[in-house]
Amino acid sequence: RAFAADAPLWLLDEPAVSLDSAAVATVAKAIGRHCADGGMAVVSTNVPFDIDGASLDVSDYAPSPGGPQ
Repeated sequence: RAFAADAPLWLLDEPAVSLDSAAVATVAKAIGRHCADGGMAVVSTNVPFDIDGASLDVSDYAPSPGGPQ
């Protein structure tokens, strides 16, 4: 459905479930193309994805010194 929709943001929860390695690579390429074309994807997965240009910057969410308050 995400591939057919014209949504700028894809929220994907375990998109590789029940897929073989070739299909996982196809999904990863589609996500990469979507992002390269200006879209964004949030992917929750337990399967390694090789997505060109993927990044995760959590520096704004570092724990505060001294722990939770």
